[in-house]
Amino acid sequence: MRQFTLYIDNEVRGPHTEAEIQELINLGTVVADTPCMPEGATEWLPASQFFTFAAKIKLSKRLEANEDELALEASRLNPDDRRKLMMYGLADAATVDQINQTQATAILAEHENNLNQINKRNKIIVGIVFILTLIATLSLGLFTDTGGAFVGKVVGQFIKDDPKSPDSMRRFANETQRFQELRTESQNAVFNKPTGGQSIQPVLNARLKIPATTGYKVSGKIDLKPLNEMLKRWSIKPDSDIKLYLLPSETPAEISQKITDQAAVLETILAPVADIATLEKIKSDLITSFPLESTITESTALQTEIKNLKINGIKDGIERVEYAAREATRVAQENESKGGPVAEDAKIRRQWGNNLRAFAGKLRDLENRCQIWYNPNNRKKVWSEFNSGPGSELAAWILSTEAKLIPVNETGEFTIPECANLDKNTAANCLLVSTRINGDSVFLAWGSRFLASQEIQSTQISREVFLAREEYKVTTHTVTGDRSLVIRYRVGDRELSIRRNSPKWYFMNVARVKDSDSLVVLVTPELQEKYPVGSTIPYSVLLDLELFPRPTESIIPSPFTAAE
Repeated sequence: MRQFTLYIDNEVRGPHTEAEIQELINLGTVVADTPCMPEGATEWLPASQFFTFAAKIKLSKRLEANEDELALEASRLNPDDRRKLMMYGLADAATVDQINQTQATAILAEHENNLNQINKRNKIIVGIVFILTLIATLSLGLFTDTGGAFVGKVVGQFIKDDPKSPDSMRRFANETQRFQELRTESQNAVFNKPTGGQSIQPVLNARLKIPATTGYKVSGKIDLKPLNEMLKRWSIKPDSDIKLYLLPSETPAEISQKITDQAAVLETILAPVADIATLEKIKSDLITSFPLESTITESTALQTEIKNLKINGIKDGIERVEYAAREATRVAQENESKGGPVAEDAKIRRQWGNNLRAFAGKLRDLENRCQIWYNPNNRKKVWSEFNSGPGSELAAWILSTEAKLIPVNETGEFTIPECANLDKNTAANCLLVSTRINGDSVFLAWGSRFLASQEIQSTQISREVFLAREEYKVTTHTVTGDRSLVIRYRVGDRELSIRRNSPKWYFMNVARVKDSDSLVVLVTPELQEKYPVGSTIPYSVLLDLELFPRPTESIIPSPFTAAE
């Protein structure tokens, strides 16, 4: 049998069976234009679309009846009462016309009074049972099948037993059923992982800073064949001990000059004996290479002195040039910070001082050659004097800079595991090759004419090598979630609730010692326990974690809300 929902007096009623609606039509509660919706439909239609209503006839005036007609009308049964007698089963088609109006009124009044008494009794019983059921349900737990089903079973039984229950009882049943549905939804609700996570590797890559002095692997080979050939010419046995120094920074100009001077002395003492004509030619060429600086007054005067230089006066010329170089550097240091033309002049004087030192080195080479020309035995003396002076200063400086000693194998090959990007030109400022001649140290810059092999190879080191060395320490542990959530729903005049806690999520803040901020990563409870605050978490473990802007938790799924 079909069921219908009605809209009467601004209230939705039902669903009702056809028999119940026919009763309401007979009582006048439902009229032809009452909104009506069959089960399964989605829109309201007039009740006249589904049920038959008697036509209403309006008479312009009342017809007068004779006495017989009035007596017959008095004994005729009211049509509405006739339908009620048949609907309630108090009469059938064969016996209903035998009941007069007075009898029908009495029979119907008694029967409807009995129905009202039954409905009142049901309301009282259901209310008592509902309260008892709620107490029992709280004991069994609303989240269990026993607790939730018990409410619906008891109420449903009363609704089933009495098809003519009031609308409020039907609403109570619907609310109870909906509460059971909410209980099932709460059990099946899924808490997704917190949103906003991303791969941590790009961030670790961006934070990695590789110093310019460690980004490459440098390899090469040292070959002292040119030096050894010159030593053999004077019956000097080469030293097999070869060392390679990697300087921590670019060589200062004064030290570079000492290295250049040492190479010049070495070349002088190992060169063949020169005659007087050769020495004069060297002196003439040297004088023309004097570093003249037209903007400096004393530069022109000094050039004039050098032009008049005699072979036996070279030593005095060296002292004069070195003094001018020191004075140029001193004035430059005093005026560099003053700005304007004075600072520009200081810059020129500093460069001129460096050029004078280089020129003094050439003069010293000429002096050495002259000493050797007069007496070949002076070669040893020239070498000894240099090593006791500038040579010892050079060795002391190398030790003071904490230069790194690079291992060299027996064939002269070497590898620098981490270094700046070097080629044969840039290596001249940071690589020094060292050997010994008769017990005295010799320091040769990369690219010296005493070295045969000057090729060098630089290979960039993978970033993964440096990333694996990063030490991220745990600074903070955080646990989110475990919030009390609730579903509230009213059943009858009582508000019931279903509660559940959100899941816990575990986070760690990690940072390097030099970092001003930290990274927030999502971890498992086991990882948080394994790496306490202050411990170092390996790079291989970090790579598998997700990075978050801040500790967060799951979005609350429907139909839950946060409990107050």
